[in-house]
Amino acid sequence: MLLRRDQDLMAVEAKSGPTFMEQWCRGLRAVASLERLRRRVLVYPEGPSLRTEDGIDVLPFDQFASLLAEDRLWP
Repeated sequence: MLLRRDQDLMAVEAKSGPTFMEQWCRGLRAVASLERLRRRVLVYPEGPSLRTEDGIDVLPFDQFASLLAEDRLWP
């Protein structure tokens, strides 16, 4: 899913697996070159938050929901 705020874009992808797997990032990596893309976020049910070497934020659902509710998801 692509979210838009003004001219900026954020790519968000949700996964249902309980443990993060690197191959989940394929779709977000495929859109990395989009103009005005400011953030890529992968959301999964629970687990630690982390950042991949190429800058994808991996967030558990609760943290993603909190950031969204507090309007702190955008960089």
